[in-house]
Amino acid sequence: MDNMLGKIMKLVVTVREDYLGTLVDLLEKVTSKDAENWMKNLRLFLRKESVDWDEKVKSAIRNLKNLALKEVVTVPGHSVKRADFLAGNLGWTLYKGGHGFEKIEAELQHDTISCSIHSREVFTLKKSMYDRDIQAELNQASYPTVEEVVASLIFRISMWAGGKSSKHGLLVNGRPNIEHARAFDGRIVAVFCELDNGEWCFYYYGFGEYGTWGGQFSCMQAL
Repeated sequence: MDNMLGKIMKLVVTVREDYLGTLVDLLEKVTSKDAENWMKNLRLFLRKESVDWDEKVKSAIRNLKNLALKEVVTVPGHSVKRADFLAGNLGWTLYKGGHGFEKIEAELQHDTISCSIHSREVFTLKKSMYDRDIQAELNQASYPTVEEVVASLIFRISMWAGGKSSKHGLLVNGRPNIEHARAFDGRIVAVFCELDNGEWCFYYYGFGEYGTWGGQFSCMQAL
């Protein structure tokens, strides 16, 4: 142990000054009551393997207060024909009269609507939140395109419609399923869908335009 501590001390004194704060933060975490989980995932990270943070650690990293991680949903690579979606030919009823649906339609620039394999972290909103409040807690580093969000929602709605799995991660009680996405012009927007009287309604608002949200929020993570 003495040899290992000596090696650590020799390395520490060579660390750049602007890295010391991060190093102290790491040492505090691996000596905390959650040390086992931190070390498990740190080893995975160093081996460049997939890291599986539990909800408690994710909350610490993201400073989650009013967003509660509900589940993680895996969505395989998926594509549908744009024309089939707009015509409502996907096995469930699409309502196209929602606010900004024409904007969603304009974002679908290709003949197919597609997304790559990914996971979606689904969060319950403990209280009504503005877009800015959601991002203040999540610190989302990147955003999928509107087309990718729509493709993911289509797949998950089809899971619900097919009745093959309950792991679609969607609210089906009239409450909104919200996501932030990057529009074609680079703006961050809020896209959400909800099931209303048997019809799936898709909506589109500028960031901060809607007001406060209820329901649940999803965040895409590439796999």
